[in-house]
Amino acid sequence: MINDKLNQEETQIIEGLVLPIVQLSNTLLSFTDCVLESYMYPNGLNMSAGALLRENGLLEKKHINECTDIGHPIVFHLIVLREYILKLKATQINSSVTNFLSCPSGKLHSKITQILTLINKTLSGEDKFNIRDGIYRKHFQHYQKDFTTIQELHARFLTLTEIAANCLKEGLLYQSFQSDVLYFLNDLGLFHKELIMKSVALNDYLAFKAITLESDDRASIERLIFDKSGSFDKFLEDRKNLLGISNRRIFPRN
Repeated sequence: MINDKLNQEETQIIEGLVLPIVQLSNTLLSFTDCVLESYMYPNGLNMSAGALLRENGLLEKKHINECTDIGHPIVFHLIVLREYILKLKATQINSSVTNFLSCPSGKLHSKITQILTLINKTLSGEDKFNIRDGIYRKHFQHYQKDFTTIQELHARFLTLTEIAANCLKEGLLYQSFQSDVLYFLNDLGLFHKELIMKSVALNDYLAFKAITLESDDRASIERLIFDKSGSFDKFLEDRKNLLGISNRRIFPRN
């Protein structure tokens, strides 16, 4: 909650970071879950998760268990990353933005930066070797560009917090800060949308709804998944629970 004692300019500056931190947290979680799924199920599923969910109580867990592989060490790092992102989503931003890197959110962002760098470095090095017939390498290559993009977006957010801190120290609301926030949100939104559009979860959702759409019918697909009903979001949560993505825990230390 934002401090009532802040003046109008300070309130505008801090509120300017609220939406970016929420949207970034959601995008980070979506990205992490996509990569985590690819390493937990490197060969995919024997049956669409959407089709399994459509069967309701008739689910056979063996369809999931037979395909699960959590032997790759990078899964541990991804689960730790997911835990930090969930903590970030539960952390409110307030006037401590003036010393952002020392506040709870700032510390979490520092840890997220470290883990993203570690994962990217580890998998980039692994890409030089033919590990497990290249099945994991294939997944990293699929997300390699996204790793770079998410790191760049995360770095841009941290730059926004530095600009916001300077604004607060000087008691001024930079016009460039507001435009930088809008550009950041636009780029972040486009990245998140593309992440969803190429995800396995999208195909599963179409199977769940028993809908057949041409892959190039982007307009219809976007209308289906980005409507205001929340149906797709609910499906994603159910799907994560089914695949055991939501219940993976490491409980990293603060």
